[in-house]
Amino acid sequence: MNIKNLISFINKNTGVTKANLIKMTQDEFQLTKKRSVFIHEDFCIRFSHSKKNSTSFSNTVLSIKTLKEYDCKPFIVCLVTPEENYLFLANSTFLNKVSHSSKNLTIDNLVGSFNGSNILRNINGIENSPENFEALYKIHEKIGFEGNIERLVNNTHEITGKTEKLSLDKNKQKNILNSVNKSIEFMNSVYYKNLIKELDEKVKINHDKIIELSKIDNVNLRGRAIEDLISNQNSTSIDLTTSNDLSDYDKSYPGFNVAIDIKSKILDKQSSPKGYNVDKLLNFLSDETSVYFTYIIAIQDDEIFTMLGRKAHTFRCGMDSLKAELCVCIT
Repeated sequence: MNIKNLISFINKNTGVTKANLIKMTQDEFQLTKKRSVFIHEDFCIRFSHSKKNSTSFSNTVLSIKTLKEYDCKPFIVCLVTPEENYLFLANSTFLNKVSHSSKNLTIDNLVGSFNGSNILRNINGIENSPENFEALYKIHEKIGFEGNIERLVNNTHEITGKTEKLSLDKNKQKNILNSVNKSIEFMNSVYYKNLIKELDEKVKINHDKIIELSKIDNVNLRGRAIEDLISNQNSTSIDLTTSNDLSDYDKSYPGFNVAIDIKSKILDKQSSPKGYNVDKLLNFLSDETSVYFTYIIAIQDDEIFTMLGRKAHTFRCGMDSLKAELCVCIT
């Protein structure tokens, strides 16, 4: 009965942010939170988010090791989209494989996570949708985690890369090697000064909002929210999906095509912002006009520092501070 009530509740509360839906659901069903999973005596639920009104999503859901802990009761994934909420069962029976980052996965070594795309939408002709949850879970009960793990290990090891190996001719290789000189040329131009001013202004204008976003505990959500704020200045939600793009902010100038990756860092917290996809970067730099930068925003105390390359700027705003640095990528 509690699962039916949950389904009804989720279906009624559409059009809200993931954060709001989580709070509402947690209050309604007295859920206990353990990291990203919300636990009830009758079920477990994990919330995810997509900007698109679609049942398709590739977000990482949970590690296979953690799933084992909750696989003895219905494990539900709620996908929150702008217009609708979608529910899926994601017990081990309803997964096709673990993500491709799980090369060392074995029956005795549970490593890696599964993504939204790994959740089966149809099982033995039965659609993975709320009206079939009861029937589907009965199937899972007969198999259990131990009955699924060998299948998941085998399927995972059969995964092969879909992208072709990057191929660079001599002209592209020359452009990559010359990208350092191209970057220096850009940094000696008036366009560089204009870019500094433009990014610094965005940080100053959004100072209070960035400080607010810096309080988010989830490092991935926090980083994506700050990046989105600087790149678009229209972020109304911290429930952002991961982007596979090389950069967050692009500018074109005569003779220069500039790509900027925005990274944030809370100085009193341990974290290591992820870098770029090497193949994507090399492919981008193989064009003779390409210049690539990383813009780092660091937050601490009551000062704001911005830096593009080696030119630093300092300004104070209230009791909190931001430090931003735009670094040229030299490979």
